[in-house]
Formats: sequence, structure tokens, C-alpha cells
Amino acid sequence: LAVPPLALATVSAAWLGHDYAHGVDDFSRGMGLFAPLAIGISPSWWCDKHYKHHALTNQMGADPDLAMPPLFVWPPHPEDDSPFRASQHRWFPLGCATVFLAWRLRSLLHVAAGLRDDRRGAAVEAAALAAHWMVLLANVPLAAIVASIALAGLLCATILTTSHLGEELYGEFQRDWVLAQFCSTRGAVTRSAFTEWLWGGMQYHLEHHLFPSMPRSRYPRLRVVLQEFAADIGVPGGYRADDEVAMLARTWERLRAVARTPGGGPSAPRLRDGVRPT
Repeated sequence: LAVPPLALATVSAAWLGHDYAHGVDDFSRGMGLFAPLAIGISPSWWCDKHYKHHALTNQMGADPDLAMPPLFVWPPHPEDDSPFRASQHRWFPLGCATVFLAWRLRSLLHVAAGLRDDRRGAAVEAAALAAHWMVLLANVPLAAIVASIALAGLLCATILTTSHLGEELYGEFQRDWVLAQFCSTRGAVTRSAFTEWLWGGMQYHLEHHLFPSMPRSRYPRLRVVLQEFAADIGVPGGYRADDEVAMLARTWERLRAVARTPGGGPSAPRLRDGVRPT
């Protein structure tokens, strides 16, 4: 019985931690330790990954959110390929369920490395993570902890992947960053008040990418402005938004298509090529 409310609390806390990480005001800066205390994720590790995603959205080899082996969103290079790719559209939900578990583990490893290297702020993050785990383990059975983290990861990762994985992918640095955001990001039209809350502002994903420090409460009004802007300048495909269930189906179809496609050969983009502006 504890798993669903714990999972929903984790989802809500994850979106709040995300908002605070993007915030530029004194309150957001004061909430810098919210994520490690509430959900056990290192803000320095996550921000490094997430800010690269914002700057290089859907750039193959550079956007860390596209490097998710053995899950592939384009026919991979032979050295990156995996036999699990052939069934990735079937096990995709299981992969999503592991995201928060993996992020918590990577946070611990990142902070441990920071302590070893005497990195600034590592000791404070380590104390916050230790407090999180001590409180959680003292009050919640381990099985419920693991199950709730898995359910929260399933919900959040499914939401996040549907916004980008079905859209344009780039093989090189995009100098028109605004156009790239319009063509690589899709918003969601939610079906209920519950899913409107569950998406945590990510149903306005393009709005967030263009104005990441804007409070999410202003995104509905901004959507109208961006729709008009896309029509005025002729953005290919216009402002992209779709029914939330249709977005899940679109993502599943992309994963199935890549699963059934032969590998990309030696000329295919690598998972991690770094930033290669041209």
C-alpha cells in the first residue's frame, strides 16, 4: 500500500527538484539540496547531464539523454549495438523503471568520486544523500523503497522520453538553436487533471526548453505565443503537441522501427561522440 503514494511523492519531488535546478532566484538557489534530500539524486551530477541535454537536444553522440544502451533511437554503430535492440520496444517499460534506481546509484558514485578528489560541495551533497537514505531506510521497508523508486522511474522516464524520442535527430551541431528545439520537442495534451499534475510541467516541454527558468505556471499562456510564432515564421511541422496517449504510441513505434532495422554500419553516429560543431 505504501508503494503508490511513495512513488507519486517521488515523481512530484523530482519535478520540483528539476524546477529548483533551473531557477535563477534566491529561493531556488536556497533549495539546491532539495533533490538529494527528497529523492537521493546528486544535483551536481544531474545538472551536468541535464544542461547538456538542453544545449544539444537530440544531437546524436552529444545529447546524453539519447545515449541509453541497450535502448537505441537510431540504427547504431556496430561497436555500440546490442542483441537486446531487437526486442527494445517490448522491454522499454522495464528500462524506464530502472532509471531512478540507476540515477541514485550514479549519484552515490559521483559524490564518492567528489570526496576522493576533494571537489567543492561534495561533502555537503554527501551529507544530504546520507540523510535521505538514513530517514528512508529507518521508516520504509527495503522492498517498498525499491518498488516505489521503480514505479516513479517508470512514470517520469516515460513522460520524458515521449517528448523527444519520436522527433528529429541531428547528426551535427545545430546553429539555429531555437528551430532545433521546435523540431526536436513535442508537448502533450493531457486527458485529466491527474495527468496534468503528473506531467509536472513537462507537457509544456518546448516552453521549458526555450525558457527553462520560467515558472511552470506561466507555460499555458506561453504555449499560445509559441503556436503563433511557429505559424508566423513557418516552422516545419509547426508547434508540435499531441494527445498524451498518442505520444506514447509514437515513441513505441520509433523504438519498434529501430528494433527491426539493420545496424547503421561503421558510418552510423556513435552514442558518445562529444560536441562537434561545424
